[in-house]
Amino acid sequence: PLTGVLFNSSGSGLSNILWDFGDGASSIDTIAYHTYSNPGVYNVIITGQNNNGNQFSDTTIIEVFENPIANFQLESINLACTPYSAAFSDSSYAIGAASIVSSNWTFGDGATLQSNNQANVLHTYVTTGFFDVSLEVVDDNGCSDFMLLDSLLTISSPPNPSIFSNIQTVTDCDI
Repeated sequence: PLTGVLFNSSGSGLSNILWDFGDGASSIDTIAYHTYSNPGVYNVIITGQNNNGNQFSDTTIIEVFENPIANFQLESINLACTPYSAAFSDSSYAIGAASIVSSNWTFGDGATLQSNNQANVLHTYVTTGFFDVSLEVVDDNGCSDFMLLDSLLTISSPPNPSIFSNIQTVTDCDI
């Protein structure tokens, strides 16, 4: 949806105002805010009376684009030890004639990456913890979508090998 679109006729000297937003909704407010729930092209018409009492009408066009779809997967295991290089594949896409122009990754460990629609991303985790990973994509219309996977990765410290102080050397083997 396109939210908070401002239509302002204040200072125009118009009275008896009627906004027709082109989607079945209307308003009689001098300053009107409107939300378009669906993509499409809308003819917005304002009618009223001017200072001389004459009828006035004007039209403007609003085009609402569809948001792209953010989507990604973890292509490697989700439980590992540090340091761990996690592979992500971005399968986000734009709708219609639009194209994805940027992909903004947040890896949950303070690291971020902005790419120009890079299909595969590799990130190395050097600290332990539970990590949320998110991706925001933006298309060339300025529309965006966001995807968050909570606690996608669990990264632990590598195990400490036990050190034996009582090692015996085998010199003979019975065959």
